Amino acid sequence: MIRNYNYTYCIINKENNKHYIGVRTSYIPPLHDLGVSYFSSSTNKEFIKDQEINSQNYEYKIIGIFPTRELAILNEIELHEAYNVGKNQTFYNKTKQTSTGFNTTGVKLSEIHKRKISPLGRKHTKETIKKMSDTAKYKRTRQTFSEKGKLNMSNSRIRYLNNSPEEAIENCRKGRLGKGRIIQQFDLDMVYLKECTYKVFIDEGFNLGRISECCNGKRDKYKNYKWRYK
Repeated sequence: MIRNYNYTYCIINKENNKHYIGVRTSYIPPLHDLGVSYFSSSTNKEFIKDQEINSQNYEYKIIGIFPTRELAILNEIELHEAYNVGKNQTFYNKTKQTSTGFNTTGVKLSEIHKRKISPLGRKHTKETIKKMSDTAKYKRTRQTFSEKGKLNMSNSRIRYLNNSPEEAIENCRKGRLGKGRIIQQFDLDMVYLKECTYKVFIDEGFNLGRISECCNGKRDKYKNYKWRYK
């Protein structure tokens, strides 16, 4: 079963102090997604392109991680209301998220745009529906990264591991990683070997995702060891 990560985030342009608050559902952990292969759902192409080219000018913060997308959207709604992002000049957001969709009060749409976003009369052929389904399945089962993406992932992990416990909990306060959960290591006969926080095992070259799969019962063993949460 593929896990969904539903999270809210904030992107900060350190050059002009402008912000973007959004919500995201990803099949990979947020710290390996935001600012690595995902740069917001903003329609501002220049904003997204600048992140890809000048990533050092941006700061990425995970605000919260939620068990469902609905809860994540509710958190986004609260944040959009608190900062009035639709009118606040220090935000890239053009609209506010609401419980029923985006609030575009004050934004004028052309007739062509209205027809494009309207669901009325929109039909897909069976062939198109199949292609859309196959594409979605492919994206869920195959994730590739450019060399720049891999480097950003590595740097992101280094910054994360160097955080203080307080910073880690704040950046990922609803997740398990920031709380330093103890992991136990066993041999294949379930003979106890040792127990440490995830950071120690990562430093030893183990993959946290594979260890987590073992601890959650999705995998039997990893690198000829068995793993359990304490």
